[in-house]
Amino acid sequence: MGKKKVSDNVKWQIVGLFKGGGKTQQEIAELVGVSQKCVSSITKKHESTGQVGAYGANYKNLAVDFNAKFSNVKVSKATIRRLQIKKGLVSHTVRKPLLTAKDRIKSKNGVSKG
Repeated sequence: MGKKKVSDNVKWQIVGLFKGGGKTQQEIAELVGVSQKCVSSITKKHESTGQVGAYGANYKNLAVDFNAKFSNVKVSKATIRRLQIKKGLVSHTVRKPLLTAKDRIKSKNGVSKG
């Protein structure tokens, strides 16, 4: 069974129920309809970062959301990226590791690692 994306609204609801006290993680999970591990990871992330959403959101989407909320001010995705870098919220893509000459010879000869 695969993971189901939990919306930010549900994540904030989980945080609110958890901070309200009186309910265990399992009870919150049953109320909201997610797993107990999901509740645990969301509350842990909120305690450490103060956020429930994912870091490194697409700059274009952030700019579009901002522009939709504030119609009299226009912000470009470059501005969003610059401000995120300034605040230390830098994200980058993961790159494939480069093969050494030895690895290239092994892959050419069909020798598997291990």
